[in-house]
Amino acid sequence: MSIQEFGNIVAYLKTAYPNSNFLPTQEAIKTWYGELKDLDYKACCIAMKGYVRNNEYPPSIAAIIKACSKENQVQVIPWDQAWEKVIHSVRKYGSYGAREAMEELDDTTKRAVKAIGGFREICTTNNLNSLRREFKESYAVFKAEIDYGTNANPNIAGIEDRVVKN
Repeated sequence: MSIQEFGNIVAYLKTAYPNSNFLPTQEAIKTWYGELKDLDYKACCIAMKGYVRNNEYPPSIAAIIKACSKENQVQVIPWDQAWEKVIHSVRKYGSYGAREAMEELDDTTKRAVKAIGGFREICTTNNLNSLRREFKESYAVFKAEIDYGTNANPNIAGIEDRVVKN
């Protein structure tokens, strides 16, 4: 986020917590900006609105990072619901509408479809049960990546490494 965007967040938090001594000096503001500048501004705004509604004291740097990372978490549906969406797309678009069908699917489902041979493979298979089993396994791998943070938002990912290096 830019320094101006950070200023907007600081102003919002100072307004929300008028009786606190939140970021009292320029040095404090520089330190906070140095730690938070890599966060996504829009996600941070949403996260801070949620924070203010649920907390009576101003946030720490760690609380802001944590709130923003929760805001950026990818919500992954269960594999069987994803498979139902794939089958719905097969019925709706058929093998000639692969591009349109894939556009309607979330990223995790797309990755699992590609891993088992692609949308056309699903449309033309003689063994849908086998592909369903392969889809379930692939989807579980991609979901685990998200659950354990290996596919995290690029604005958040690696923030611990940057802190250690600085």
